[in-house]
Amino acid sequence: MRAHPWSRPLMLAAVLMMAIPIGLAEAGVSEPPALETSCSERAGPMAALLPAFRPIATAQVSLSLRLLDLAFRKAGTIRTDASGSHPTATLAPASLAAVLSALEIGADKPMKAAILRTLATGTEAFSINDLRAAFRLQSLRRNKGPLHQAEALFVDEAIDLRPGIADRVRADLGIPVERVAFAGNGIATINDFVSEATRGRIPAILDGSARNAGLVAINALSFKDCWQLAFDPAETRSRPFRSLKATSEVPMMHASEMELRLAHQGELVAAELPYRSGDYVLTLVTTTDKPAALARFTRNDEVAKLLAGAFKSQAVDLSLPTFQAANDQDLLPHLRALGLKRGLGSPTSLAGFAEDLALSQIQQKTMIDVNEAGTEAAAATAGMASRAADTKPMPLAFDRPFLFLLRHAATGLVIMAGFYAEP
Repeated sequence: MRAHPWSRPLMLAAVLMMAIPIGLAEAGVSEPPALETSCSERAGPMAALLPAFRPIATAQVSLSLRLLDLAFRKAGTIRTDASGSHPTATLAPASLAAVLSALEIGADKPMKAAILRTLATGTEAFSINDLRAAFRLQSLRRNKGPLHQAEALFVDEAIDLRPGIADRVRADLGIPVERVAFAGNGIATINDFVSEATRGRIPAILDGSARNAGLVAINALSFKDCWQLAFDPAETRSRPFRSLKATSEVPMMHASEMELRLAHQGELVAAELPYRSGDYVLTLVTTTDKPAALARFTRNDEVAKLLAGAFKSQAVDLSLPTFQAANDQDLLPHLRALGLKRGLGSPTSLAGFAEDLALSQIQQKTMIDVNEAGTEAAAATAGMASRAADTKPMPLAFDRPFLFLLRHAATGLVIMAGFYAEP
């Protein structure tokens, strides 16, 4: 098989959102400190995807790719760098799924169907309870492992909630229901909640436009873990990265004898970089021939099929850029195109919570920092409802566009996803 340098665009999947490398401060995300090089002992063997969650894992990958594709193609909906190009996009699919799952509790029949249709993205069917089971499994080590997560439903004090709905949210989802005054300190309360959950990486998710909100479902998380097989910082040096436009020099990590799990399909190759905890893995996908645009990775669900196939261990000579990315975007227009439109058109879409509520915005912010020690990431999603309204090591260099997906190994939930197109 032809050797393939991995210094081209890459992609990753996690909570639902998109980001461009625009400078972390500009995105409303604070500059992260360097990841600590000392890590706790590995918790256990690398987890394997449980068969019961295979449909969810496939759907999460498909959702990641379709949202990335929509954000790249819809002019003016995502931020660009100074050159006007779109070098890197990121999103947090699992965070988005958590918010939609919370809103589903109070949705009417058309909206419930639309939410599930959007999350499944045409893949093998699963139920909303299957998705909630995945979240429960993922949360078994919540705040004790690399992932710290917080969720809540914030309701304006002027809203008359349906009797029993708050108790059902607490019982079915295990998340608190908090009363706030959006015209008063409610926005600040939610932003403080998000900042604490993301350890200050995302200091705010809402702005003054939320003063008219009646209800906001929040999911916020921070992730920090070291590689199971660390990169030597002394091996990081400038190496060429081949984008569609040109070749440029970027800081590239390198490991000459690294044993990784790989999967191949046509000219696509996927590699899994495990984290120390054993619960998470960074999945990287690139091309083995020439550099490719995002459209190549979104074609015919090939990536989802590739990742659902068999991975085999192989020694590689690995090169991978260090990179940071951040984003701030309203996902609702893209979700409307993916299947949520019918639910949004229902006049009673969220009547299970209260009268005259309609989903008006799904704001998401994300950040990720990948370096020699490991990965640090954070995401926050706010669903806002307003009132009425043995062989020689194979060379493996990520020196062309590539996909990256930070995934929970047992459930396939995507914590972060992105596409690295150019430095």
